[in-house]
Amino acid sequence: IVLIGTCGVGKTTLGKAIAILRSIPLLSIDDFRRHASDGSPAGEVRAWALFLEAIAASARAVVEFSGSGHFAHLVKMQMAAKQDYRVLWLQAAPEVCLQRVASRPLEVPYPDFGTSLDKLVPELHQRLRQEIAVGTIWPRERVQALDASREPALLLEGALQQLEREGQ
Repeated sequence: IVLIGTCGVGKTTLGKAIAILRSIPLLSIDDFRRHASDGSPAGEVRAWALFLEAIAASARAVVEFSGSGHFAHLVKMQMAAKQDYRVLWLQAAPEVCLQRVASRPLEVPYPDFGTSLDKLVPELHQRLRQEIAVGTIWPRERVQALDASREPALLLEGALQQLEREGQ
């Protein structure tokens, strides 16, 4: 199960709940950043290398990251090798995501990509919309959009219903 979306959309909250209910690991890029990165470019590459290795080594898992960018293609390649996976694309208005991000402590060593979160979140939101519309990274038949502006319990209920419909 791959969870994608912008910062603050609720990927980690949903991922933890699904992982617990399904008794499978949660593989979150932010956890790998906390473990292996210092915010430098080399630290980011270390975190992603470990993240990709963990995906390859896991028979079943919840994989959580933005779903876009250069490393997304590598994650897709790892997932394609597993053949049976579903992508849940969490969507909420950028303003909602930014409010959520502002309300929590920043404890992940993100690299400085040269743009503020105020710009990054709307840009990522739009980029994901475009990439998914044309299937640039994720095959459209594997992607299910979910309204992440809802309460976490309702989002979880919707995600579980979708996974059950897909036989996941």
